[in-house]
Amino acid sequence: MQNLGHIEMLDGTGARHRLDDPSALITEVSPALAVSPAPDGLAELLRDMDNSMRNDVLARRHREGWSAELRQKIAAAGVPGFLAYLEQSLPPHLAAMTLDQWGALEGHPFYPTWKAKPGLPPQEVTALSPEFGARVRLRITALRKKWAYIEK
Repeated sequence: MQNLGHIEMLDGTGARHRLDDPSALITEVSPALAVSPAPDGLAELLRDMDNSMRNDVLARRHREGWSAELRQKIAAAGVPGFLAYLEQSLPPHLAAMTLDQWGALEGHPFYPTWKAKPGLPPQEVTALSPEFGARVRLRITALRKKWAYIEK
């Protein structure tokens, strides 16, 4: 989706004011919403939106370096493109994981908090998020059926 112009609002005097970020837009339209958010709901949404945007900037900066690295590897391998490089250089499970991580950059861009990771500092965001090529250890455990229950 491409932004084709600035978003402006008119105040009570008819003067135009430019809205420079999504949080400013939500703040302006929130009084006209058909639903009333929880007392802290709007503030929490705005914090998550700002967090999401900061994390998206981190991810896009990371992608620039990753893209340059991949272009060099593709050229060195002498293959016609990204998919051919993955097919030739990685086993299927690692190629699939790389594609998943590559696709994680965009995620769900129509959700206002698609990259929000509240409470995580930038170094943990980059260490734990797939769009940064994160590798995390998973521990698999078992749970006895009689110990499991669902609360309703």
